[in-house]
Parts: sequence; structure tokens; C-alpha cells
Amino acid sequence: MATGTMATTTAAAESGASFNWGFAAGAAFAGAAALAISQYSGESFSTMSAAADVPVAGLPGTNQERSFFMVKPDAVQRGLVSEIIGRFEKRGYKIVAMKMVTPSRELIEAHYDDLRSRPFFEGLCKYMSSGEAPVVAFVVEGKGIIKVGRDMIGVTDPLKSAPGTIRGDTGVSIGMNSIHGSDGVEGAASEIPLWFSQDEIANWNKTADKWIYE
Repeated sequence: MATGTMATTTAAAESGASFNWGFAAGAAFAGAAALAISQYSGESFSTMSAAADVPVAGLPGTNQERSFFMVKPDAVQRGLVSEIIGRFEKRGYKIVAMKMVTPSRELIEAHYDDLRSRPFFEGLCKYMSSGEAPVVAFVVEGKGIIKVGRDMIGVTDPLKSAPGTIRGDTGVSIGMNSIHGSDGVEGAASEIPLWFSQDEIANWNKTADKWIYE
């Protein structure tokens, strides 16, 4: 009986010691986590406040330059949305707005207003607003995105687009060339607010930017 009592007492002591060590470690971890969260929250608040100052159309010539892009119905039907948008993210750019929508005829006419006198205008508007498939409109932010975005897309005719470009890799027809992108600073400045309101733009800070920009 004495031996059994001693063993029981020893086990209880060891159990209590383990509990105390575990409790101490847990308390230390919780304290460190609380401190980290407190510090991080303060940092996040200040950096997010700075990001909120960016206008809808971005700041051309800076790391907060923005451009408008649209995955067209043909690419949506073919399941190319993630591949196309993923190319911009892999390059290091940031998506600040995105939505899938079936555009109205009025919206498409306003978007392609500069092409109104062209013979293909009617067919283009009918195709884009047909409702057979939606479009995915999105805004990308980052250094040089307006020019670089056009380079990534390729020329209008997919058959003349270089391999490696979006159109060069995904299309064979001018009328089904996968994606639209703003052609310049003025184009981006008019297209972004045409498709997105201020409330639909997410001004956020990507922590990975410190590994992208010098």
C-alpha cells in the first residue's frame, strides 16, 4: 500500500508540474500573441489610412498607378478567368476591384464610344451585351501597369500577338480576343469610374509589396 501511495503521489506531482509548465507556456504565448496583434493592428490602421487616399483612377507614374481590364465573354465561357487574372498577380500586381457582370447595351456603348463610327461597332456591342456570358471587370494597381498591361495582353489580332501574351496564348480571332485593357492614362481614367464606384474600389496594402518594390 505504501508503495502504491508513493507512486500515486509522485504521478500527481509530475502531472501538476506538467500542468504548471503547460499553463506557463500557454500564458506566455497568449501574452506574446496579444502584443503582436496590438502592434500589428496599429500598423495596419496607419497604412490602410494612407492607402485610402488613393483616388479611384489611381496615381499614374507611381506604384499606385491603375488600369482597367475586362475578361470578355468568350474567355469567360472557356474558363480562362483565373488564368488571365493570375498572370497579373504573378507579375506582382495588385487587384483592387473585380466583379462579374452582364453589361447593359448602354454601358457597352459608353465603354466603346470612341469606336462608334467604326463598321464593327454594332456587332461588338451586341456581342458584349448579349447575355450569353458575363464579363469580369477588374482594376489592377502597380508600377507601370498601363503600359505593361498592354504588353501583357498583346495586339488586337491574337494571330499577330507574340507567344506569351494573353491574346497570343488564348485566342485566334479578333472578335474573340479574350480581354480588354485600357490603352493609356486617359483611357484608364475614364474606364475605371465608368465600371466602378468609389465604394467598389478596395484601397488595401499588400504586405508582399516589400518583396516586389525596391
